[in-house]
Amino acid sequence: MTMFLTSPGEECFCRDWHGCIMAQSIVGLENVQPYKFSECSRSDYIDALRIGHGICLLNKPNELEVRRTCGNSIVEEGEDCDCGTIDECHELDPCCDPITCKLTKEAECASGPCCNNCRLEARGVVCRDAANECDLAEHCSGENGQCPQDIHKKNGNPCGGNTGYCFTGVCPTLNIQCEQIWGYGELEGATFSNIEPSYSYKGTIL
Repeated sequence: MTMFLTSPGEECFCRDWHGCIMAQSIVGLENVQPYKFSECSRSDYIDALRIGHGICLLNKPNELEVRRTCGNSIVEEGEDCDCGTIDECHELDPCCDPITCKLTKEAECASGPCCNNCRLEARGVVCRDAANECDLAEHCSGENGQCPQDIHKKNGNPCGGNTGYCFTGVCPTLNIQCEQIWGYGELEGATFSNIEPSYSYKGTIL
């Protein structure tokens, strides 16, 4: 948007500056980026506001216009799939119609761990194994080619042979944490209760 601003020229220039915004070159003299408008541009801007052209600055759109393109390899709103060009689709995804970005007539799905040769895997088929004893396996829903979101056991579940508790999908036992900090083979030492001195109610060491 130019707001009908005049491009600076011989009759409209910026005194003592390195150039003006709206000039033919975006880089001013001595490669300094211009940061001011010329008086002509200021005058044009005020005139444009007076005749109502400023309304375009006030009507903020409610949502951005999204231009969707079938064949850009990005699955956008309204598309079931997008495998790229016709040649790419024939090689990479025969389940997708490269012209409409919809599933072919025979296909139930296009891609994903729960999609096998354009057919949905049965409900209950494992699509992601449990990573450890604090993680949970995920299963196909029978309705979608994608595997459900990765989830884990609730924090606080005992793990590691009752030597630790699950936390955000892992089992941080004391021995594991010792090895992570101090190196392989390091084990937890005596607990603080075995070496902490006792104190009387007066604060003296017993």
